[in-house]
Amino acid sequence: MQDLLAVEETPTRLTGTNHVNFKKMRNIERAVRAIMTCQQQPYDLQSRQAVQRFLTVEILALSEAELFDASRSCEPQLKGGSKEK
Repeated sequence: MQDLLAVEETPTRLTGTNHVNFKKMRNIERAVRAIMTCQQQPYDLQSRQAVQRFLTVEILALSEAELFDASRSCEPQLKGGSKEK
């Protein structure tokens, strides 16, 4: 997913002469193809009681602001150091 976001940060889909930027389009296609490949793989996920308890009970003990701050601390920062809320 980060590959797709990085490609989308490329300024334009057109070159300076209003021609399609095929390099960018190929990079988008590669990133989308990788995502599609991952989505087609079966996952054998096992239920974990500790994780379920955390997600259904313990996390609700945090305020909205605390949840937001925890989320922000886990997210990668975009170029320029700012993320939209």
